[in-house]
Parts: sequence; C-alpha cells; structure tokens
Amino acid sequence: MGAFSYTDLIEADLGKLSSAAEDWSSTAAGLKRLRTEVYSGLLQMSDGANWAGLNATVTKEFVRKSVKEVADLQMEAQSIASVLRDGHAELKHVQKRLASFPRKPARVILTGRRALTRGCWCRMVPTGP
Repeated sequence: MGAFSYTDLIEADLGKLSSAAEDWSSTAAGLKRLRTEVYSGLLQMSDGANWAGLNATVTKEFVRKSVKEVADLQMEAQSIASVLRDGHAELKHVQKRLASFPRKPARVILTGRRALTRGCWCRMVPTGP
C-alpha cells in the first residue's frame, strides 16, 4: 500500500465509504432478522420434531450448524459496518484537521543559525558546500 499525499487525503470522497458502512449496517440488520426467524422457526421445529434414524440425526445437526452460520454472518456484517463507520469518522476528522492548516508555506525568519517557524525555534541545516 502506498503513501497518501496531502491532496489524496483532502480530496478523498468519503461519501462512498459512508455508503458502504450504511449498506453493511443494513445487511447486518437483515441478517439479525433472519437469525431470529431461523432460530425461532427452523431450529425450534427441528429440535421439537420426533424424528428417528440416521437422517434425523444428520438433519438436526445440519440445522444447528446453519443457525450458527447465520449468527456468525450477522456478527461479521456488524463488525465490518463498525470498521467502515470508524474509518469514515477518522478520515473525516483528518480532512477537517488538514483543512485547518494554512495553504501558504510557513514564513521562516532567519536569525543566524536558527530559524523561527510559526513560533518554534529550529536549527538550520546548511544546504550548500
């Protein structure tokens, strides 16, 4: 992954990131509803059924695993949405901070071996022979 320049960060369109976070939140909400339906419907029916034989054992185990996978997917979708929201908020904060910096180069006042830059004394490094 390459480095970001000032221009890359200040001009980044964060709308797509926000939209992706909303999409993942919506997906997580849909999976949460599905998880509830699968748990209260499919799993309850499977556990309450009076099945016998090898197929009954295999089917009940398959239903339990399917319910767990839906729950895992819902948690992953929530996590992805959260990471995207946090990333959006952080980049928005960075853009705001960058926008507050002056667009002109800082004024440097030479005073012998030091320079005063925005109130901070810095040592000058010779550039020539």
